[in-house]
Amino acid sequence: MDDVWIRIERFLAANQPLMLEGLASGATEEEIATFESTVGYRLPEDVRVSLKRHNGQMADPQRSGEPIGGLLIPFGWELLSLKWMLVEWREHRSISEDFGGDNDIETGNPGVKPYVFHPAWIPIAAEGGNSLCVDLDPDIGGTIGQIIEFNHEQEGPKRIADDYRSWFESLADGFEAGKFPFNERLRLFEV
Repeated sequence: MDDVWIRIERFLAANQPLMLEGLASGATEEEIATFESTVGYRLPEDVRVSLKRHNGQMADPQRSGEPIGGLLIPFGWELLSLKWMLVEWREHRSISEDFGGDNDIETGNPGVKPYVFHPAWIPIAAEGGNSLCVDLDPDIGGTIGQIIEFNHEQEGPKRIADDYRSWFESLADGFEAGKFPFNERLRLFEV
């Protein structure tokens, strides 16, 4: 994962240096272990290595807590720290409990269990109540550690990558190929 981060850091240094400065320092092994103990799941090694390099994005106090330099993940997603991963996880779990245990949804997507939310879906990025999650309990045809998009406006979560590394590599590839222009007004990468 460090090799992929180096690619993204180089891109940011050349194109969005303030965003590079806004990447938080890495989490400690103890912080990661505490998070894992709280949610009850061990994170895939690629996610752990990534968090040890950068524990999400730092908030800009002059911009109502928005990430310094803007949103790193294209389409307006903030890369979360362990603290905010836990906040998102608890929020989604609370919403699921509000359904009174009736967590199933009518439609599912291949490889993803047809639930409103599952405790094994660990948020890694967030956007307006939606999350990109690492799925640690996939359905038949899925893979442990796949990346899913949990969007409250869609009919169930959908798989967007087989694993964290392939998802992150696709981001690095897109940055290097110029596929994600930066919108200065919105402070995010577009497509």
